[in-house]
Amino acid sequence: MNRKEPEQRTMNITIFGASGAIGQLLMRLALDNGDSVTAYVRSPEKIKLNHPNLRLAKGELSNASSPSKRLHWP
Repeated sequence: MNRKEPEQRTMNITIFGASGAIGQLLMRLALDNGDSVTAYVRSPEKIKLNHPNLRLAKGELSNASSPSKRLHWP
Protein backbone atom coordinates (compact mmCIF):
# COMPACT_ATOMS: atom_id res chain seq x y z
CA MET A 1 0.00 0.00 0.00
CA ASN A 2 1.13 3.50 -0.76
CA ARG A 3 0.52 5.74 2.19
CA LYS A 4 0.79 9.46 1.81
CA GLU A 5 2.52 11.50 4.44
CA PRO A 6 0.12 13.91 6.12
CA GLU A 7 0.47 17.41 4.69
CA GLN A 8 2.47 19.62 7.02
CA ARG A 9 0.83 22.94 7.76
CA THR A 10 2.80 26.00 8.60
CA MET A 11 1.81 28.72 11.00
CA ASN A 12 2.37 32.44 11.39
CA ILE A 13 3.76 32.89 14.89
CA THR A 14 4.50 36.03 16.90
CA ILE A 15 7.05 35.61 19.67
CA PHE A 16 7.14 38.32 22.33
CA GLY A 17 10.53 38.66 23.98
CA ALA A 18 12.23 36.83 21.13
CA SER A 19 15.67 38.15 22.07
CA GLY A 20 15.69 36.22 25.36
CA ALA A 21 16.92 32.64 25.79
CA ILE A 22 13.50 30.98 25.59
CA GLY A 23 12.35 33.32 22.81
CA GLN A 24 15.41 32.49 20.71
CA LEU A 25 14.84 28.77 21.22
CA LEU A 26 11.18 29.05 20.21
CA MET A 27 12.12 31.19 17.22
CA ARG A 28 14.65 28.63 15.98
CA LEU A 29 12.24 25.71 16.47
CA ALA A 30 9.45 27.50 14.59
CA LEU A 31 11.72 28.51 11.71
CA ASP A 32 13.18 25.00 11.48
CA ASN A 33 9.59 23.73 11.25
CA GLY A 34 8.94 25.99 8.25
CA ASP A 35 6.73 28.47 10.11
CA SER A 36 6.77 32.23 9.57
CA VAL A 37 7.89 34.12 12.67
CA THR A 38 7.44 37.70 13.76
CA ALA A 39 9.90 38.47 16.56
CA TYR A 40 8.58 41.29 18.75
CA VAL A 41 11.55 42.81 20.59
CA ARG A 42 12.75 46.03 22.22
CA SER A 43 16.17 45.77 20.59
CA PRO A 44 16.10 44.20 17.11
CA GLU A 45 19.90 44.39 16.92
CA LYS A 46 20.03 41.57 19.49
CA ILE A 47 18.56 39.18 16.92
CA LYS A 48 21.52 37.89 14.92
CA LEU A 49 19.51 35.32 12.98
CA ASN A 50 18.81 36.01 9.33
CA HIS A 51 16.03 33.88 7.81
CA PRO A 52 13.57 34.47 4.95
CA ASN A 53 10.62 33.55 7.22
CA LEU A 54 11.68 35.91 10.02
CA ARG A 55 10.26 39.40 10.46
CA LEU A 56 11.36 41.75 13.26
CA ALA A 57 8.97 44.14 14.97
CA LYS A 58 10.38 46.69 17.41
CA GLY A 59 8.28 47.76 20.37
CA GLU A 60 7.63 47.58 24.09
CA LEU A 61 4.90 45.61 25.80
CA SER A 62 4.62 48.26 28.51
CA ASN A 63 2.86 50.46 25.92
CA ALA A 64 -0.52 48.79 25.37
CA SER A 65 -1.02 50.20 21.88
CA SER A 66 2.49 49.37 20.66
CA PRO A 67 1.91 45.70 19.69
CA SER A 68 -1.23 46.42 17.69
CA LYS A 69 0.51 49.24 15.80
CA ARG A 70 3.68 47.27 15.11
CA LEU A 71 1.99 43.99 14.20
CA HIS A 72 -0.88 45.48 12.17
CA TRP A 73 -3.60 44.00 14.32
CA PRO A 74 -7.11 45.46 14.04
